[in-house]
Amino acid sequence: MIAQAVHHLRLIRHAKSDWSQDLSDFERPLNGRGERNGPAMQRWLAAEPEPARWIWCSAATRARQTCAFVAAAFDVPEACIAYEADLYLATAETALDFVGATPDGIPSVAVVFHNPGISYLAHRLSGGEIDHVPTFGVVHLVTEKAWHHCAPDDFRLVSFMSPKQLP
Repeated sequence: MIAQAVHHLRLIRHAKSDWSQDLSDFERPLNGRGERNGPAMQRWLAAEPEPARWIWCSAATRARQTCAFVAAAFDVPEACIAYEADLYLATAETALDFVGATPDGIPSVAVVFHNPGISYLAHRLSGGEIDHVPTFGVVHLVTEKAWHHCAPDDFRLVSFMSPKQLP
């Protein structure tokens, strides 16, 4: 019997953003807390097993800034990061469609996007164990299915971390 390969998925909500500037929601950058949480979460991610090798990221400014911390933690080259306008305020279903479009041969992927879609998707893929993903929250899940064949019930929760949970 041939063992199935394990695929790792990390759902990552963007870090805390700045509401003080007169910018569109899409253009809002990280605020001071988001910038301070970035290095701490980057260190935590860097110590995690099975680093992401591909990142799907919302094209919104705050998601891109968060993605910079994620990419540095996992040493993901720019060529393996896809910035997607459709991940801005994406539904859980849209985000899962991106996961399914991950290139073959990529064993670990991260998706950096927004609420409420990320919390809905985390709730569904974790079997109801997660109700809310806070800013810069990281949900680590695994599946033995290929990305293009996986369904919500194929995942199991490995870990859930946020800046407030760090030691």
